Amino acid sequence: MVLAELHAVTIRDTVSFHNYGEIFGADGKPTDPGCDAAAKAMLDQLTWWAHALRDARGARPYSV
Repeated sequence: MVLAELHAVTIRDTVSFHNYGEIFGADGKPTDPGCDAAAKAMLDQLTWWAHALRDARGARPYSV
């Protein structure tokens, strides 16, 4: 309900770091290759929405 009130669009994929102490090395970089794949999927969706919304706002501005 809150997101609808804010006129927000959600993306399905998320990045979650459970047991982050075991997933990241001492240098702060992830040791699990699955982290990169999850981040890429989420950022690809976010980029798609950013481009789609930018183009839509240019063609037909959204007013609240």
